Amino acid sequence: MTDHPHAGAAAAKRQLTPLEQRRKHIAKLNLDFTETDIPPGSMGLALSGGGIRSATISLGFVQAITRHKRLLDFDYLSTVSGGGYFGSFLRSLFVADSDRGRTGMADPLPDLDVRETQAFVEEVLSYDAKQELIDDPILKKQGKAGKIRNPIWWLREHGRYLAPNGPTDYGFAIAYLVRNWVALLYTFTIAAAAMFLVLLACEWALLCCWPKLIAFLHWGDSPARYTFDLRVAIKGHAALDLVSKARSGWCLSPLLVLPPLFLFFSLCSGAAYWLTVSLRTGNAWLAGAGKAKQRDPVAQFWLQWLLILALTAVATALFCIESGVYAAGWAGAVDHMRTMAAPWWFMPFGIVLALTALIVAVPVAIWTATGASGDAFTNELRRRFTALGAALNQWAVVTLVLALIDTLALALLGPGRAWLLDHRLAGLFAALVPAAAWLISKVPQWFAGGTLVKFLGEHVWTVALIIGALLFGLVALGADIVVQWIAWAAAPWSPATGIAWTQAGSLGGAVLVLCVMTGSFSGFINLSSLFSLYAGRLTRAYLGASNIVRLRLAAEAGSKPITENDPKDYIDVSRYQQSASAAPIHLINATLNETHSRACSQLIDRDRKGVPIVFAPDGILVDPARAATLQQQGFFSWADLAKEQVESLSVGDLCAISGAAASSAMGSRTTLGGALAFTFANIRLGYWWAVRDLLPEAQTMNTRLIWRISVACTWPFRTYFYLRNEMIAAYSRENRRVYLTDGGHFENSGTYELLRRKARVIVTCDNGADPDFQFEDLEDLVRKARIDLGLSVTVAGHEQVEQLVGKGGATHFLNGDARGWRARAGMKGDTGCALLLEVHSVATDAARAEGYLHIEREGVIVWVKPRLFHGLPPDVTGYGERNPTFPQQTTGDQFFDEAQWESYRALGYSLGETLLGGSEAGIDLFRKLLPGAPPPPPVRKRRSTSAKPPHPIVVTR
Repeated sequence: MTDHPHAGAAAAKRQLTPLEQRRKHIAKLNLDFTETDIPPGSMGLALSGGGIRSATISLGFVQAITRHKRLLDFDYLSTVSGGGYFGSFLRSLFVADSDRGRTGMADPLPDLDVRETQAFVEEVLSYDAKQELIDDPILKKQGKAGKIRNPIWWLREHGRYLAPNGPTDYGFAIAYLVRNWVALLYTFTIAAAAMFLVLLACEWALLCCWPKLIAFLHWGDSPARYTFDLRVAIKGHAALDLVSKARSGWCLSPLLVLPPLFLFFSLCSGAAYWLTVSLRTGNAWLAGAGKAKQRDPVAQFWLQWLLILALTAVATALFCIESGVYAAGWAGAVDHMRTMAAPWWFMPFGIVLALTALIVAVPVAIWTATGASGDAFTNELRRRFTALGAALNQWAVVTLVLALIDTLALALLGPGRAWLLDHRLAGLFAALVPAAAWLISKVPQWFAGGTLVKFLGEHVWTVALIIGALLFGLVALGADIVVQWIAWAAAPWSPATGIAWTQAGSLGGAVLVLCVMTGSFSGFINLSSLFSLYAGRLTRAYLGASNIVRLRLAAEAGSKPITENDPKDYIDVSRYQQSASAAPIHLINATLNETHSRACSQLIDRDRKGVPIVFAPDGILVDPARAATLQQQGFFSWADLAKEQVESLSVGDLCAISGAAASSAMGSRTTLGGALAFTFANIRLGYWWAVRDLLPEAQTMNTRLIWRISVACTWPFRTYFYLRNEMIAAYSRENRRVYLTDGGHFENSGTYELLRRKARVIVTCDNGADPDFQFEDLEDLVRKARIDLGLSVTVAGHEQVEQLVGKGGATHFLNGDARGWRARAGMKGDTGCALLLEVHSVATDAARAEGYLHIEREGVIVWVKPRLFHGLPPDVTGYGERNPTFPQQTTGDQFFDEAQWESYRALGYSLGETLLGGSEAGIDLFRKLLPGAPPPPPVRKRRSTSAKPPHPIVVTR
């Protein structure tokens, strides 16, 4: 049987790598370079984060290199955040119309071939294309005449992409924000109500089983309250009325019983810790006197454990009996105990407590004893007792907070309500007015000299933690008040009045239905955030700029406004990445937040709190550098995603995810205070991506089965699970949804992934906000490259720069200045606009012992830094004089007017023109930085007292 004659060719085509597919398309353009001149994968362009500022500078820079026909020299385009705005626009210019829109859309426009697409892209990006309308490429292909809006003009007109129509859009945004915040508040309130309903049932059961508890918790004089007289006849004394005198005040929550209980068990855990002191050497009275052989610590532990349990049970029972004696008749009431029924509830309580301790102690003993053996047993036992005590202390704090909230709710329903409504409220206000006046008078002094501002800046997340906790506490308090008011028929609690079961049952049923409805719809967590608004505006502004249908309408009178959707703005990210073209391969960088990592890595859980995730043509890569080191799966093809039915994303969604700077999770800047405050305020730009079973592949069959069962059982409450994770900043890739945010939360320049792919020449546009020119993004890259990739990034010396780019070109680099490259970058009017960096393999220990600093030069990085350098157009320098922070204005400014937008675009264009036109290498500057083919032999640099070492990147804070 013979194969089809074209089967081999088809198979070969399917096996082509994205780089090979791109070079195949480039070959059709007959460009002036070959694979020998520019080896595949050797050049990459990185566009950093920075919001619309970065997008606009990147546009100008790419316009310059496109004008000199050097855009296609770059095999890779790595983008982060704002760089991704423009990167998505640029790559979408190469996307065929048939790949736009939802799958199965009818009547796609005719596709352009490689040459026609390249001609259209060059016309769009040409600096000379100043006209508002350009030729329609589709009609031009068909031999017809027609115009479309110039995509650059579309971008220029929508510099205020978040509010393009001014006040109208502000009203829309406010309505959107209020609606989503109310929905989020409703979710929190329903969850709190459900929790307090469960606690209410527990309280009622506790009061019914333990009615005397009211004597200690319920203080008040309301006739509706349950009161009792405990009169004890003491020999030789008159009857003593313990609680007959009514005391007005607060109703204490029965939940106050729980914190002491947890603290009691924590104390037991602490006592058990100290009892392990004899496990190392053994006790003579247990092991036998005179025996030299040491007893096995595990066996010794079990013997001591049983003895301790027996003593604890007896001591607990005796303590409870003695407590009953004390409460029943004070110190002299022992003779009267047998004649009274009231105090004997202490005896069964003590027995139950002792039996409970025994029941709990057995599995705890098994758990602690099977964790380690031999010499490690004692240390492991102590560690586990300490961990158990810490967990019990945490539960004590949690139950105490709940009890205080419940107590405050009861007080506001009872005496507190009357207290607030009577004349004492006026007295409270009379006391608060002078205090408020005093605070107002002190505000100018606090802000003078920046003392308060500095303090708040240093403790911003602590302040956020306090504010967030108070706000969530108020929500819980309100929910508890409603629950208590309905359950007790607007009367304070007591077994005498009883729960209003009709009202309580109705409330419980309604809350249960609402909880299940809200909790089972896990998509609510994304719809209730700011993501949809942000992604929609970005999609229409930057992907709409390459949508021929929208641009045709924009060229006509009464065109579709940017606030309305167009189906062709949607591009599925898998089709976007897998559509082969001559465009640079777009690597979209985001951050997968992870505070509970699979490997329990302290580097990730406590420092980075996130790993990189890259969306590439062949699939997605999750922390690929560390995955390769740890021999874990870090690559998932698009076929894998389709097989696992992973949620599909659009390019606009991914563009917004990559730029989700403000959120409850921010990589290394994630804190509990920030998570609480941002979640409550609904400042949530991140996205919970439904990956289903894609990422938890490292689990064994048993743990995976347990994981699936737990997922199925908790399905009705998944929304609350993910919102709870946002509140406490608990993120993991082991769940069916992972939280994605700004790629800059891991590495902001976009260069990290290009270094990992071993690109030899990397041009990085560092467009992040850096008003003091501290180069913090560069420092972060250097640190991560050394730790993760084994690469050393150093600043090249002035002689090396001259050798690579010539003396004329060296004047445009910041290297080698006596004042230091940081200081030079912060000065206005200088000619430098870039920094040349060398990338070397880190020397091994053996090579370092021989005196070698580096083993081989892997490549170079041209670090382009936006600044006011000599030779800029007068409108740009003038704008900079009127705006001192230009071009490092805050990234929070996402509303660019015409002057601001054009100043940043012109600055980016001038940066590209200066580098490609100001050196002996000319427009081939970046090509000249490539090593020869084949690569030169390793460059080995020996330490020398006469030769200066490479300039280090000094990490500062």
